[in-house]
Amino acid sequence: MTDERDAVMNDLHVETISRRILDTTVKMAGRDHLWVESVVMDQRCDFAFESVVRLDTKEIIRARGELKAGLHTASCEQPIENLSNLAGIVLGPGLIRQVVKVLGSCDGCGFILDAIVESARAVKQLNDSPIEVPKDLHTFGAVALKNFEMRARPDLANTCVPYRDGIEETFVERGVYPAVRADIYGPRPGQVNRFRRDKIIEIRIREDDLHLNEYMCDDSHEMKVDLHLDKKAKRVLDIETQAFRAPYRNICELPFTKSKELIGSTIDSEFGSRVRTRLGGPSGCTHLVDMILDTTRYLNAG
Repeated sequence: MTDERDAVMNDLHVETISRRILDTTVKMAGRDHLWVESVVMDQRCDFAFESVVRLDTKEIIRARGELKAGLHTASCEQPIENLSNLAGIVLGPGLIRQVVKVLGSCDGCGFILDAIVESARAVKQLNDSPIEVPKDLHTFGAVALKNFEMRARPDLANTCVPYRDGIEETFVERGVYPAVRADIYGPRPGQVNRFRRDKIIEIRIREDDLHLNEYMCDDSHEMKVDLHLDKKAKRVLDIETQAFRAPYRNICELPFTKSKELIGSTIDSEFGSRVRTRLGGPSGCTHLVDMILDTTRYLNAG
């Protein structure tokens, strides 16, 4: 027992840990707007981004940010001041390009972009549409739920594996069942709190390798990603991924079984493209892709 304890203590002694926490909350702001807050906290910053977004068009109406603590306060003053100029931008494709154009240089304060992206991701989880939400939605089977979602949110088609065209024909044989709340598709009368997502990213730097870990928990998902990298070459030595909770059980998990295909890949300028090709798209999982790239982006930011 003593030898095991000494081994653990020695391992901890040589380990450097960086940790980032992202906490995003979406609330109703009246009947037609959302109030969104995304907080980023790590050893370099404590930053909060707030925005008001139109519920139907996902257009930013107002935005502001506050750096409560940070090592790069001076270099971030102008981008934070420019956040108010995000008004009019629609959360969707091309968001980062538009944000960078408005904010200017974010060198040394990429956490501002991270907070904005997390806000957009959280808003996308709400499937509000003009189509009336059935009162018995909670009783729907997986096939019926997908059919409803494709009418309410046609933009979701072929974005990930449960929304792939025709995949619902295999739901019964796969034993697929939904695990979602009806208020994701429309607020209950008087409901204010709509969605919350928490993420914890850890980078463990040891003598010979790097360990990247992310855990995500929100109102629809609970997932984790672990990557082990060669310290010098930044090559993936091993990867483990798991979906503990997902909207369509027994099918959302399928892309996670393919994550081992990334073993041998180097964290270089083409890594994001490789991850999206192998684990994204109609046969993949958007959240799995995001989580893997979250960890590597945080590693490179350090």
